[in-house]
Amino acid sequence: MAESTYQRVFAALASFSLGRSRAILAVTLFLIVGSGALIPRISVSTSRYGLVSDQDPYQARMNRFFARFGRPDAPAMVVSGGTPEERQQAVDRIVPELEKIGDGPDQPISLRGRVLARTGPADAAEVLLLQQPEAIVQALPQLPPGIDVATTIEGGLPAWVGAIAGQLTAGLDDEDAPARKPEEVAQGLRGLGKAADALDTVLRGGDPLADLAMSQELGRTDLDARGYLITSDGQNHVITMFPEVEVDEVKVLRPLVEDIRAARDKALADGPPGVTARLSGLPAISVDENTVLKRGLILSSISSAIGILLLCLLLFRSLRQTILALMPLFGGTVISLGLVSLVYGELNLVTSSFISVLLGLGIDFSVHVLSRVNEERRQGTAVEPAIRSAVVQTGPGILSAAAITAGAFLATTTPSSASR
Repeated sequence: MAESTYQRVFAALASFSLGRSRAILAVTLFLIVGSGALIPRISVSTSRYGLVSDQDPYQARMNRFFARFGRPDAPAMVVSGGTPEERQQAVDRIVPELEKIGDGPDQPISLRGRVLARTGPADAAEVLLLQQPEAIVQALPQLPPGIDVATTIEGGLPAWVGAIAGQLTAGLDDEDAPARKPEEVAQGLRGLGKAADALDTVLRGGDPLADLAMSQELGRTDLDARGYLITSDGQNHVITMFPEVEVDEVKVLRPLVEDIRAARDKALADGPPGVTARLSGLPAISVDENTVLKRGLILSSISSAIGILLLCLLLFRSLRQTILALMPLFGGTVISLGLVSLVYGELNLVTSSFISVLLGLGIDFSVHVLSRVNEERRQGTAVEPAIRSAVVQTGPGILSAAAITAGAFLATTTPSSASR
């Protein structure tokens, strides 16, 4: 029977490999050793944004948003247990320690001035006017003509009270001022009275949120009576942090998360008993996920390798042939990881599990060839002719399977219709 073109090609490949087996083995060992040296450089990225290409129009638009306004993903600490007073005490201990992060040269990300756990008098004076924007709109006619509204609002209660007081004085002095309805005047005076009370509280060093119960009056459920941030059920206190981080990569976030946890542990070392502070938020979750992924990557790879080893022992009933079947799989896996390290440098949330897939798919090729060699040997064929026959008979099928598998994986890299 005349040989096909495929058979002639694979026959020539088998003859070439058998004739230069030592040289090919040396080159393969060199590639395995070189690739193995690159493997420790591989990291596992838990970036959500890195799963989509920066060239995607929606991703590019989001990146422009981040560049202008910063990233919204911030760490937060939830303080639980104990009484409200003990939780407040714990918050007061933790916040100063967090504010120290970034003071040293080995801490590039600073939290100084970027920690929020309580709205004090100064904060309240600046933002109370913004709690009810419709009230500001209604009160604008009470301001003197030509006054800078933005500057007045940003000045908080002191600037607002001063502006309204000036307008009232001008209205009393000006006989030609337009008359107002009595209910409008009464409402304006009541609002001015509340603002004056709040300002007086601030000037006396008090807390307008506590003394005037502003959090309840404004319908706020995220502040307690003393202005501490709390959860909606009031059972936990919250510390929010706003570090200036330009990326969500673990190698950048891990030092920050470790510093935050160290500051928390230091603050609570002699703090109220029974009070705990747990760190949450995407930065902390990404760091913890990275640790879990690395551990899972190792465990899944080892489990897959052991499972394949046991199955090969069961199939071939020979340790020697099992080792022969696993050697190409081992070499191919190491070289693949080396290429990943060289070309990409890291794995992501999706590709971190590819080693188990690679092991499961890669073992098929050596099993097919070795089974065919065993079949030829049982028929009395010598070793080299048996290898040549196995390569010729199984080579086209193995090449087709490998090409189809590669094509299937490459299909996942094509852009979606939504991004075109």
